[in-house]
Amino acid sequence: MLVLTRTELLKLRSTRWPMILAAIAVVGTLLLALQPLLKAGHGAPSIGTIGATLAILDAMSRGSLVALVIGALLVTSEFRHSTITASLLQVPDRAKLITAKAAAAVLVGLALGIACFAVVLLVGAISGAFQPQLVNGDIALRAMGHILTFPVYALLGAGIGALWHFNQPLAVLLPAIWLAGLEGLVLATFPQPARTWSLTSATAGLQNSGTVPMVLPVWLGAVALVGYGLILVSAGGLRVLPADIS
Repeated sequence: MLVLTRTELLKLRSTRWPMILAAIAVVGTLLLALQPLLKAGHGAPSIGTIGATLAILDAMSRGSLVALVIGALLVTSEFRHSTITASLLQVPDRAKLITAKAAAAVLVGLALGIACFAVVLLVGAISGAFQPQLVNGDIALRAMGHILTFPVYALLGAGIGALWHFNQPLAVLLPAIWLAGLEGLVLATFPQPARTWSLTSATAGLQNSGTVPMVLPVWLGAVALVGYGLILVSAGGLRVLPADIS
């Protein structure tokens, strides 16, 4: 499995769009992290307060959507470009191939999360927004949650990509739109206990966010998201197994 995962990572390095998207995520995180600094004292928390620290940390949140898209691309690209046949000649076990792609997506997501965290950490340190005396257990959990959201979302993307391997645009755009706001509109009529288990609410739990009502504990938010990801990867693998690939 390690060899297969390494092969998938090499494939990813040879394609253009995932690298471009990763660069966009890092640059986007930088731009979003600068916003609280530019607005400090003008309707935004002042530098050196908990509010400013959280605002800069939260600049990572949009980058996790890019991790989801990269996860979907990692699975769907070979189907779209008809290179999956060559891959299956080398690895006839389709379940193993999808598992390797999901594992590669998780590793790429984790690397991207660490890169985006390094950006906000650098911005916070240079600007003075991150003060040692402000760092406590809640802030540490918030930061760790943001980092871990990236690999979990990449896992979700890989599962969705496997499910919709025959339609790359749908596999890439629909999940991103869903998490960007569509989910909230669709679930608005549901009772709050049901919405607590949505992807957005589970993400808020993982990120130790207190701004969402009835937010899940950090560990339970993580378990829910990983569970959703594993279910999607398993269902996607079952979808790929009988698929006619030629």
